[in-house]
Amino acid sequence: MAHWNFQMKKQYYYIAIGLISLVAIVAFLVLNNQTPVYSTGETVEYGNGVMVTSKQIRQSNGCHVFLQPNSPLLPSNLEYHGYHIQINYPLVSCFNKQAESIINEQIAKFLGVEWDDLRRFNDGGCQVTVGFDCESVANILAITFTGETYICGAAHGSQWQKTCHFDLATGNTLDVTDLFPPEIDYENALGAIMVQQFKNQNIYDDQWENYHDAESDLVKWIGDWKIRKDGLQIYYMPYMGPAPGGNTISVIIPYSEIEPLIDKESPLWEALDSQI
Repeated sequence: MAHWNFQMKKQYYYIAIGLISLVAIVAFLVLNNQTPVYSTGETVEYGNGVMVTSKQIRQSNGCHVFLQPNSPLLPSNLEYHGYHIQINYPLVSCFNKQAESIINEQIAKFLGVEWDDLRRFNDGGCQVTVGFDCESVANILAITFTGETYICGAAHGSQWQKTCHFDLATGNTLDVTDLFPPEIDYENALGAIMVQQFKNQNIYDDQWENYHDAESDLVKWIGDWKIRKDGLQIYYMPYMGPAPGGNTISVIIPYSEIEPLIDKESPLWEALDSQI
């Protein structure tokens, strides 16, 4: 009987070791398949002396085994689970060195790349990945940051996106809503235009009416927007507003459609109007 108990304990031991190894391998593959839009060290030139180089900051600690905190296979200790943070961020270079310094300073502040402890900045997620993409429009550099934070024990990661627009003449950030005069209520009018565009592009879903009471709510649910050469790109993040599923919804509204709402004296529009 003692021999049988010993064999059973030995068998359970090997099963536990096997499960831990399997989870560790899966976690490792997940971590290493999080590829940014720009690869580390890549440099892209946008003309007029504007270049963007992808840099990377990485922090790692622990064994990266993502199990429930109360799992019998691991102590309920977040530090034991470990964390992995990978941030690919842009380093901007341009002829205007003052603007270059201001842009890079704002990027560093936004992503927390100068922090000694990135976990504090990223809410202590077990796995945090950040990448970016860029586009040059007129004298504006649009940098779209995309990220995902996974908390140990969560069913899925939390995705986010933020586009920052920089004036290459001054380095200052530009707010897309500056396109619209501050004295008008543009949200209802813009929301109505968006609904019509959704229908024209055959991506309108009648179920969306359950997610807003008025057209203005479609604007309030916007997760991110980006200035493009052909129009204003609008994003809805997963599970937000008219994007109830796990995918991001994106649509481009041509400037011709929103021109009646635009402040023609806006510096942002003056920069765009020369290019479209």
